[in-house]
Amino acid sequence: MNSASSFESSNSSQDSSQESATLGTIPYSTINTMNLRALLFDQSTMNREEPFLKVIEEPVEKFRFRYKSEMMGTHGSILARSHERNRRKTYPSVQLCNYDRPAIVRCSLYTAHPHEKQRTPHTHRLIVRAENNMDKDDPHEVIVSQDNNYIAVFHGMGIIHTAKKNIVEELIKKKRSRLLEKLRVKNVKLTSLNTVQESKLRQDAEDESRKMNLNSVSLCFEAFYRDANNCLQQICDPVFSKPINNMKSALTGELKICRIDKHVSTCMGGEEVFILVEKVGKKNIKIKFFEVNEDDQEIWCDYGKFSELDVHHQYAIVFRTPPYRDLDIEKPVDVFLQLYRPTDGDCSEPIKFQYKPSEKMGRSRKRPRVSNENLHSSENINFMNVINGTTNGMMDVGSDMKNGNDNLLGEHTSLSELLNEENGLDSSEFREFMNNLSISEYMRTFDHDLAFDGEKSPLPKDAVTEIRVKEENDPPEVKEEILGDYELLQKALKQINMVLQEKLSSDVTAKKIENIFNIRNTEGETALHAGVMCGEKDAMKLMLQVLERGGQKHLINTQNFRNETPLHLAVLHKQPQFVQMLLAKGADPNFTNSDGNTAIHLTIKCCHNECLTELLDTNNYVHNEHKPKCNEKNYEGQTPLHLAAVKRNLFAVKSLVKSGANVNEADSTLGRHVLMVAVEQSDKDIVEYLVKETNVDVNLENYAGDTSLHYACVVNGGNAEICQLLIDAKADPMKTNHEQRSRAMELPMAKPLEVTVKEEIESEDEFQLHIDDDDDDDEDDEDEDDEEENGLSKGCTSMDLAKDNQEILNILKQADQYMASTLQNESLDEVQIKDECPSPSEHSTVVDNGLFDEQTLTKLCSVLDASNSWTNLADLLDYTFLVPSIRAAISPSKLLFNYADLHGNVTVQHIRNFLEALDEKEAVEAIDLMLARQVANTGGDQ
Repeated sequence: MNSASSFESSNSSQDSSQESATLGTIPYSTINTMNLRALLFDQSTMNREEPFLKVIEEPVEKFRFRYKSEMMGTHGSILARSHERNRRKTYPSVQLCNYDRPAIVRCSLYTAHPHEKQRTPHTHRLIVRAENNMDKDDPHEVIVSQDNNYIAVFHGMGIIHTAKKNIVEELIKKKRSRLLEKLRVKNVKLTSLNTVQESKLRQDAEDESRKMNLNSVSLCFEAFYRDANNCLQQICDPVFSKPINNMKSALTGELKICRIDKHVSTCMGGEEVFILVEKVGKKNIKIKFFEVNEDDQEIWCDYGKFSELDVHHQYAIVFRTPPYRDLDIEKPVDVFLQLYRPTDGDCSEPIKFQYKPSEKMGRSRKRPRVSNENLHSSENINFMNVINGTTNGMMDVGSDMKNGNDNLLGEHTSLSELLNEENGLDSSEFREFMNNLSISEYMRTFDHDLAFDGEKSPLPKDAVTEIRVKEENDPPEVKEEILGDYELLQKALKQINMVLQEKLSSDVTAKKIENIFNIRNTEGETALHAGVMCGEKDAMKLMLQVLERGGQKHLINTQNFRNETPLHLAVLHKQPQFVQMLLAKGADPNFTNSDGNTAIHLTIKCCHNECLTELLDTNNYVHNEHKPKCNEKNYEGQTPLHLAAVKRNLFAVKSLVKSGANVNEADSTLGRHVLMVAVEQSDKDIVEYLVKETNVDVNLENYAGDTSLHYACVVNGGNAEICQLLIDAKADPMKTNHEQRSRAMELPMAKPLEVTVKEEIESEDEFQLHIDDDDDDDEDDEDEDDEEENGLSKGCTSMDLAKDNQEILNILKQADQYMASTLQNESLDEVQIKDECPSPSEHSTVVDNGLFDEQTLTKLCSVLDASNSWTNLADLLDYTFLVPSIRAAISPSKLLFNYADLHGNVTVQHIRNFLEALDEKEAVEAIDLMLARQVANTGGDQ
């Protein structure tokens, strides 16, 4: 059997050849490499008498199409689909049936059109590497006979991806070869086609190239015999394989998540995640989150939020997590995420992801309550008894407190219960009692620095923790105890009252108070944290007054093990009265927790507008040296204003802006400004407020060069209303991003424009600039190929991104025409005035008189006006918007050059490179002569 050589290593080639050569001598029952079911004739097949071809081993569904530059060394060849089920290699195979003479079976590369009759030769190359390392193009032929059961096995084949600029020529070459072979049947001596045939061939190739799918092919198998004139005669109709899809293509390739930067999000969603992926199409990919039950049935799904601007070069995606279906979970929940391609429904392998309780839910712990049988135990002494210096049946009451026994309510341990009017003591009585007793004693201590001698009231050791009087130079004591919030608060209040009644010196009292507020529970929380968590307003007032009077206000900002201050907890638990109270006593609103969030960040994340109002109210800072900083960024690089836009909270946005937040501040991760975030959230109200009532810059760029208008054109399919708002605010529809920035603009002055194709040089044509006006090709992988082939791309404007949305495109075009008209009325007046100004020097230089001297400018304008190439030059210079305005001028080229000179964003060398790429040799020569004159003049001066 005359089999093709292997596309793999030489050893693999020999093994494969031996395998194919022996197929004809092995009985059907022992052929392991073939699909035996495919060899069995069905009833309709057995009744057929004419010869026909039958595919018995289909090629693999996905195979990597490689560029010529990737063909160094050995690569895998096209295998059969049965190889995925078997350990042994199998290859595409076809059998010629109902034929009893030797024949030739040919394999060629064709398109994969759904209707086989419309399939045509494909532009890609089906190659086999010969023994001399030379690549042989299709068609590939195998001789079949009775010796091999008329089975042709095609192994060692690979597919080379044809560059877009070579598609038509490659198709012409294939079509010419096939047509000549067909015509030689009638005219053996025919060697070439006539002009009409060549013209028809080219027209067909150009038509087919426009609609050809470059990422899907099929194998065409044909059977021939040689006649007396050694010409090939067709035996039967051709047969086609199932499609082979390009594994590298974003449209058909395998979906795969390579890396993810985090695998946990709060159940509220909205967290930013970065993933690295195999090549994907930015307009044809989704990120699916889903949950399954014990029976592996999907019970919930949602999709990550991102736009095509968040897909970086088809290999990385930045998205925000969707909210989980239950926002009140109290423990982590495992879900999955995977890539999903809508066009074919293909998915990647799912990976685990976890949702955790929200920050607020995580801080809401259940409070232990005291059972009835323990109400009279020494561990549950009534707080009022302790304030009065007594315990039930354990100590005497002082002479000034003898009438206070009516208020000893031993059945209640919770402060909120003590303040209940049904207990005979309302809140006002309680406040008056505490102010007249403990605080008054404490104030006198610090006012007069008095230390009283005499008998102190004994305290039961089983009721409170004994506090050791420390030496003055001892550091404050920090204790960690296993206490609930109520227990911690109760213990602190007992000890505060005990210290106040001891009537010690101010220094000793201050140290004891500090020790009390340094006692922490297992969460690292102090009594102030516990007071907030328990919601006990009167207890908080007492503790804050104690700290303020003793000059220990710094303890108000004590942080727990999550770096949360009491102010953080007040915000998390939506308690604006505590926020106001803490700020009035000196709480610092700029302390950050373990995520870098200040209290302002948290109140916006939790959507607590009342707390935000208190945090931003200047009246709360009359006696507070710490003023709120509205532009601070958390560890995710976001300011409170960014978070407000993410949460679509217009009230918060307005409040922050009025308090001095910078609307043009960029985040630290993507360089997004608040207007971009609002556009990304499709929040028309916030966008309208920002563009109409603030000094926001609508043309600010993020790190990728995208403006808010870029976002508005693509997010959620584009938003015409928001686009109109931005356009009305003077957004520039022709501003380009950095996605495909021109390489020529970054070339050194001395080098001409070079264009490379995958680091390979096939001919001089590869250095020619290819200007593709085909806007219909929006496939990401093909766009990437264009960029690699041409080496030149302007970047995407908003109009480029909106080309599939006619409503938005109309808005942008109207704005572009208006801008061009305005430019003509304003800027061109300056340009024309410049034209009328005489040259101050006979030998003008680039520095003195702009880009070109008079002689060179005259020559350039003459050449470009005549060839009309100034329009292409304007396009390359990103001055497309000028074309309609200057087209009717006597010399549009002159206006173009003068505009470039005024705006100063291009150099002479840039223009020279573009003109050389446009093959304007006279213009290039004129510039070179000018540069030579300048060098000569500079040398003469020296």
